[in-house]
Amino acid sequence: MFTINGVKFKPIAGVDYGYDWAAFDRAMDERPYDEKLKRELTQDENTRRVFRGMLRDSLWAITAFVLKIPCAFHPWWVATCREVQIGPMTNTLDIWARGHGKSSIVTSARTIQVLLNDPEESICIFSYTKSAALKFFQQIKFTLESSEFLKWVFPDILWANPHVEAPKWSEENGIFVKRKGFQKEPTLMASGLLEAMPTGMHFSLRIYDDVMVEDIADNPETIEKLKERFDMSENLGKDGGKKWIIGTPYHHEDLLSMLRNRKKPNGDPSYHLRLKPATEDGAWNGKPVFISQEYLDELKQNRRKFSSQQLLNPTPVEIQRLSPDFLRDVAPQDVPDRLYRFMVVDPAGERRDRTGDCWAMAVIGVDPYRDDLGASDIFITDLVIEEMGYEDAIREVVEMYSRNGRILQLGVEKVALSTTEVHVLNALRSRGKYLSIEDGTLVMLRPGGRSKASRIESNLVWPLNNGKVHISRAVPDVYRARLRSEMEKFPMWHDDGLDAVSYVYDLLRNYRFGTRPSDEPVKRKVWLENWQRQRNPNRWLTV
Repeated sequence: MFTINGVKFKPIAGVDYGYDWAAFDRAMDERPYDEKLKRELTQDENTRRVFRGMLRDSLWAITAFVLKIPCAFHPWWVATCREVQIGPMTNTLDIWARGHGKSSIVTSARTIQVLLNDPEESICIFSYTKSAALKFFQQIKFTLESSEFLKWVFPDILWANPHVEAPKWSEENGIFVKRKGFQKEPTLMASGLLEAMPTGMHFSLRIYDDVMVEDIADNPETIEKLKERFDMSENLGKDGGKKWIIGTPYHHEDLLSMLRNRKKPNGDPSYHLRLKPATEDGAWNGKPVFISQEYLDELKQNRRKFSSQQLLNPTPVEIQRLSPDFLRDVAPQDVPDRLYRFMVVDPAGERRDRTGDCWAMAVIGVDPYRDDLGASDIFITDLVIEEMGYEDAIREVVEMYSRNGRILQLGVEKVALSTTEVHVLNALRSRGKYLSIEDGTLVMLRPGGRSKASRIESNLVWPLNNGKVHISRAVPDVYRARLRSEMEKFPMWHDDGLDAVSYVYDLLRNYRFGTRPSDEPVKRKVWLENWQRQRNPNRWLTV
């Protein structure tokens, strides 16, 4: 049993703490050591040497005896500290469940260990804002200035009274430990990505923690800006420098997801990923690896937050609202001949500098019969979901409209002061195709106070789950795969294609379709005559 810095500890046989405690025992001659005996041990350079080696070699020891984290003795914590300690020193991406010590182990303890091994390091902690980064900075700063144990073990690195002795020791300007060099960059400082990013400095280690928060996840434009600012912060590093990224995902398109998927020119992943969900296998009903089962069950009350914050998957199978398995593929020859065709255009917006958002346009044929539940089958026969320039998009709309035969209505989403429909009408008119709102061939599709997610869900969930939504295999694979990805990740990813498809049900509110025609020749003849007389797209079809 050891008592180190006031913390009692008895090593458990077979547990790898990242340090040879048997050697420690021999070196310390089986005497208890704690802060109360510091005065007696001040002149004992052998004792100081042993502690220096322990803290420099064992990341776990810093969490247990310096930071004094109560849960540090949990086997999962010990093993995780060991994994981080022996892992790569740069380009690490730690995506861990919330509440599992990622910031304590990596951002705080590992940073302290780096400084104790090399005080010449210059480190910057980045968060989405500077105030968020200061939370991590303050813990490290407080530890270095208040831990008498650390200052006794490392008097050549840490100041006895840093507020008086250090060149700088503040939240605004950073902190300086004892160095041999004279670099202008502080030993440690905090910075925001979206604000207060330093200029004229280059750091040997950049740490990114809390770069994603829930408020940002709901704002696509802020996510894109955050990605740009992250790339800009790369210029604050040094050749041969290190960077660590730590966080928990909120969205399939957030900064962490982007970095997880980023590749080197040779195709290898850019970052060494350490993925640590709250359960053993990352499954909804898996056993907890660290927190108690009772607390895990309590967190499950909010299914979506539990999925992203604990399972590290914003939309696991257990909570999917739109299952891609229910989207039915059909061969082109199996698509019914007589369909009412509608076309929907969901613009990406008229801002030329907008990124990440796609244009989506779809031709959807409706089988003009209703089943016993009063629903009709729909067939997606043409589809494009792609990021493109405005002029190219208008050109693609015209091409799609022209190659799909008679289209009863063209629906264009109208948001705020957008003028997409004007450009579409003018382009179609140049091809000799005349549409107008007055004759019902052009329809302005409006959200009508509904959020996009609620509109998609209310329009698509029932028909999709009941086998009413089909897609032709003539649609290119890339667009069929994209639509399924949108379903799988809804509502935590792009939903451009889903938005376009869902709008067809807004168009169909003006239609009532009859029952499927009888096979009896006389009744079928009447039905066909009604079909051929159909001219007004707003007229009800009867049999």
